[in-house]
Amino acid sequence: MSPERRANGGEQASRLMLVAAGLALVNNYLPGGAHLDVAVLDVTAGIGILLGLIGLFVPWRRLPQHAPLVLVAAAFVLIAISNLYGGVSAFSYAVYFVVVFVWVGLYLPPRTSFWLAPVATAAYLLPFLVQGQPPPNAVGSVTVAIPVCLLVGEVLARAVRRLEHSREQLRARVEVVERLATLTGELGSDLDAEAVSRRLVDSAMQIFGASAVVFGKVDGDEVVVTAAAGLPASYLGRREPLAGTLLSQAADADRLLITPASEVATLPGPGGGSALTVACCGPDLLGGLMVLLDRPVGTVTSEDQDVLRLLGGQGAAALMNAARHGEVVREREHEQAVVDVLADGVLVLSPDGTVSACNTAAAVLLGAPVADLVGQRPPFPVGGPGTVEEHELRPGRWVEALAAVLPDTGELVVALRDTSRQRALDEAKDLFLATTSHELRTPLTAIKGFVSTLQRRWDLLGDDARLEALATIGERTDVLVELTNHLLMGARARVSSYVGTPFDLGAVVSRAVTTYARVSDLHRLIADVPPALPLALGDPAGVDNVLAQLLENAIKYSPSGGEVEVVVRLEGGALAVAVLDRGVGIPLGREESLFMPFYQAAAANTRQFGGVGLGLYIVRQLVEAQGGSVTAVARPGGGAVLRFTVPVAAGAAVLDRAAARPA
Repeated sequence: MSPERRANGGEQASRLMLVAAGLALVNNYLPGGAHLDVAVLDVTAGIGILLGLIGLFVPWRRLPQHAPLVLVAAAFVLIAISNLYGGVSAFSYAVYFVVVFVWVGLYLPPRTSFWLAPVATAAYLLPFLVQGQPPPNAVGSVTVAIPVCLLVGEVLARAVRRLEHSREQLRARVEVVERLATLTGELGSDLDAEAVSRRLVDSAMQIFGASAVVFGKVDGDEVVVTAAAGLPASYLGRREPLAGTLLSQAADADRLLITPASEVATLPGPGGGSALTVACCGPDLLGGLMVLLDRPVGTVTSEDQDVLRLLGGQGAAALMNAARHGEVVREREHEQAVVDVLADGVLVLSPDGTVSACNTAAAVLLGAPVADLVGQRPPFPVGGPGTVEEHELRPGRWVEALAAVLPDTGELVVALRDTSRQRALDEAKDLFLATTSHELRTPLTAIKGFVSTLQRRWDLLGDDARLEALATIGERTDVLVELTNHLLMGARARVSSYVGTPFDLGAVVSRAVTTYARVSDLHRLIADVPPALPLALGDPAGVDNVLAQLLENAIKYSPSGGEVEVVVRLEGGALAVAVLDRGVGIPLGREESLFMPFYQAAAANTRQFGGVGLGLYIVRQLVEAQGGSVTAVARPGGGAVLRFTVPVAAGAAVLDRAAARPA
């Protein structure tokens, strides 16, 4: 009995007690009751009313289902006392008995009326037997009333029980249908085969109240357990040959198999229980579900079989859906992997112009993560299909865009190619041609002029004039040779590689500072070399060229003179050399551009300082070929700091020397 029915039964029993007490109280004041012991009867009725009122507030849902019978028995006692001290008509007794037995039939289990009937009979006849003068119709009344009450109570009890059973069955069916409907939606959202199998197992456990459930997935010629409930964890991953299993038999027969659980040799089935096996079949056998019940085979209903078949069908559909989704995901991942390795960027634009997909190269070019680009419009105007357009995304970043339409979806595929380097090279080459032509034209013009003068006026010129003209020709020729050497060194530096040898870096720095100290009277060169340094590993001639380029640049770009410092320090496993000047400095954001071929710190300075812009490009190539690195930064207070590193020779001893003095 449900707690609600117990509560209702207790409340109705309390009301019956109030009715019985009321009957006793009314009997005291009926006509002809002068001989009654009214005081005793009033007290009895008062006790009954008090018990009835208390019963209305008793928490019956927490008490056993037969607890309200205490009030019924008390009501019978009240009726007996009233009968003993005053008497109640047989008709009133009969009505009261009918009410009680109706209540018993509605709220208590079947057969309760059988053992309540003797109590009711005794309560009715006992006072008459004690007095020895029962009314003439007393025995006849109870002979008719009690069987009728017994019949009414029992019929009602059985009818109510059948109604409750039908209601419980209906509720259970509704729960199964709701669970199956929920399961259908959940399986439709599961796109992983293992998740599908776990959900099927959990649902079968809840629907059937099973002792154990197993799902096996077909893998070639074997069945592997991918989900289980009610069994040790060791069963997961277990494999068996498919041939001869209940799953293969169910698939071959295209039906649900019901067998005693004891016949399932590989599973610990309940004694006397049953095993239900259904196959999940698509175009091929995908897997199967086995449910172990504590009930014998004969108790498995057709409804149980229908529900399990439905589970098997839903499982098959979900497994096929998961398999198709897996194939689509793998295809997309394959396509995405192919697109991601492309050097060019690829954007896919939906018909509304927003990005629906892109590869990693496109994200790098556009300077944003893939997730931030999807759903947004591209940061440049997209031209029509087949049109090649070039856009500057940000300073120094240029892309070439080519669009094409996908006819099936109407989407637009945009291929992006990074043209920044090519544009920079083109601009550098233009600058190189302009600069080189100017640098070549200036000495050639002077040489041609002096040669023409010597040819036309040789006899008119004195020896001093001739020697001066020849000296000028020689100087201009030296400029041409130096320019040619720079160009050749720049070409060779791109392919240079060195087999490093240990050498004394401090000595190379000191010689370079001493040599360039005589180049300019406006500059004071200072060498800061520690007295103890390990040997460097590299090419001393290459390092000498690097120092020459850096010192020449420091002097050239410090037209007002000043100090030029060369500092050597040991930093970890490398020796670092820094050249510091107080010259024109480096424009912010152009530090890396200094090392590009044909680049100078500012275009306006090209004519002022001369050169073709290959010096620092050569420096980087020579340093990196020896395993080092080179950087350029603006110096606080004005000027520049150019720094390069050379590896330390492994196992080399530390050399002691006197610190180099300022040149």
